[in-house]
Amino acid sequence: MNDDDSFSRPPSSAQIAADYRQLNFVGSTQIATELFGSFNSFVNSADAGTANEEFSFKYGALASISSPHVKKANGKVMIIDPKIYFRLMVKKMI
Repeated sequence: MNDDDSFSRPPSSAQIAADYRQLNFVGSTQIATELFGSFNSFVNSADAGTANEEFSFKYGALASISSPHVKKANGKVMIIDPKIYFRLMVKKMI
């Protein structure tokens, strides 16, 4: 309830997401592919008596290539893992 006896809902959000990832190895090189998507709902009722609900849908794909290098010296292990990423993401407001 607001000061003027009107009903107001607190801001809230909900999200549903799905993600799929696959790892492949070619020798010491790692190739990862990923598909993802999420549906978001956000309600902001800052104004008394209204509920502004926004929906968005994000989806995309990600591919990465990495080649980790491990070096052992004097009882210490050093790992260098350079990566190259390719990412495509789309966001739509509904």
